[in-house]
Amino acid sequence: GSVSGPIKKDRASMTFDFNRRSITENAFVLATDLDPNLNPQTVNLAVLQPQSLITLTPRLDLAINGSNTLVARFQETYNEFDNQGAGGFNLASTAYNQKTSAQLLQLTETALLSPVMVNETGFQWSRNASANVVSSFTPQIVVQDAFTSGGARAGNSSNVTNRLELSNMTILNHKNHTIKVGARLRQSFNDDTSVNNFNGTYT
Repeated sequence: GSVSGPIKKDRASMTFDFNRRSITENAFVLATDLDPNLNPQTVNLAVLQPQSLITLTPRLDLAINGSNTLVARFQETYNEFDNQGAGGFNLASTAYNQKTSAQLLQLTETALLSPVMVNETGFQWSRNASANVVSSFTPQIVVQDAFTSGGARAGNSSNVTNRLELSNMTILNHKNHTIKVGARLRQSFNDDTSVNNFNGTYT
């Protein structure tokens, strides 16, 4: 979906985009494990693996005055993948859900300093996050060419990254030449938690 239009004539306008996608796939478990009496039994199972995506993108264009304009844009994206890791010899208990999200904010101010000189100032903030959510914390048991049971090795791991950027550029047009002078500052923060195989594995 998309909608756009003026907010104030010749001064401000906006656009808004929306996107949603939903897909359901199947993972097939074809394994041989043991029943409560320790007798081999065949496992033939289909595990649903839903996937979803949502994206929101609003944007605002504003003419501050005759020489200055401002563009503000924001984007949010959210992904979710359920029951990853199951299938083949991997039983349903080894599945985990994976979630990712991203936010992006951009602000751009453009100033017409003279008929031949333009100054542009930009600010950007972005955040990217991912997380694994397991359904079981029990140790993983791997019987090669037969089955894998227990909890997912991924564990409840996560990663979050925040980035900040500030830039300024002046563009000067002089006859047949264009001169650009500017600077950019960047800062990044990362928070990472990895508990891969904290539940243990027995092969």
